[in-house]
Amino acid sequence: MLIPAAWRDVAGMDADVCAFLRYHACLIEPWDGPAGVVFTDGERVAAALDRNGLRPLRVSICEDGLVACSSESGAVQTRGHGRVRRLKIGPGQAFSVDPGEGGVAHDTQIKRRLARRRPYGEWLLEHTIEASTGEPVEPSGEDLTARQVAAGFSKEEFTVVIRPMATEGQEPTSSMGDDTAQPSLAGWARPVFSFLKQRFAQVTNPPIDHLRERHVMSISTSLGARHSLLEERPEAARLRAYSSFVLWPSAIDELDAAGAAVLDATFDVLEGLDGLEEACRRLAHEAVVAAGRGTEYIIVSDRRAGPERAAVPSALALGAVHHRL
Repeated sequence: MLIPAAWRDVAGMDADVCAFLRYHACLIEPWDGPAGVVFTDGERVAAALDRNGLRPLRVSICEDGLVACSSESGAVQTRGHGRVRRLKIGPGQAFSVDPGEGGVAHDTQIKRRLARRRPYGEWLLEHTIEASTGEPVEPSGEDLTARQVAAGFSKEEFTVVIRPMATEGQEPTSSMGDDTAQPSLAGWARPVFSFLKQRFAQVTNPPIDHLRERHVMSISTSLGARHSLLEERPEAARLRAYSSFVLWPSAIDELDAAGAAVLDATFDVLEGLDGLEEACRRLAHEAVVAAGRGTEYIIVSDRRAGPERAAVPSALALGAVHHRL
């Protein structure tokens, strides 16, 4: 459930297993690792590898019943335990040892047994809404440059990020060296996103190749209320499934028609920073009120932005709403 196998466009996957994985994707997003985990409930012991398979996980099964699982073969001494069968857990696969159920169970056995516990496929067909992301719209007659400035775009953004993506069809690459001034010390106002940096531990993972990316990763997304991880109910599959996380205006209008709460993420430019702070507080409060009414979809919109009303930067608007919820 938490570290599932890839199931999109996987040739030969059992239909019940695919439905099982699709259903549980409605409850929580997958953890992509890299991680190989070993876990137990006090009776059974199992191991699983994330869908990318960037960490090794090897198993040795000895004739006398000893089972060893580790990142490297030879971590546990198997000499003197009879014949040894060795295997490697693949990406998204699992392995378990259950003394009460006959010993060792492999990936296919485990997943088929779990997948047949409930009619997951029927639940998905009955409740999941396959929604459209909408159609591209023609640019309006408004001043494009003014709209770009209002959205925080800069010349650097176009030159370094957007232009390479548009002309080459791939993500721009650059060295990790960065000698630009800190946003707070820069000579001109920087967008809010420039003040946000992700802290992470740098490790020597191999780059994700296009084959693994196509097989494992997806830009599809689902919208709707998430149910508890501790219960399996048909209603948990009642989500709007989109092929992309980018929605065109017509798709947003469909959400609005479906009963979404629309929150205005703009403020009067004359109010300055006080207006921005108050707008963030208002957005957070309105989101809580909407959720309390049972609203499943919340749209944070800056469509009212213009000469007299400034848009709340999306990082602040969504951060305020998410934090309060």
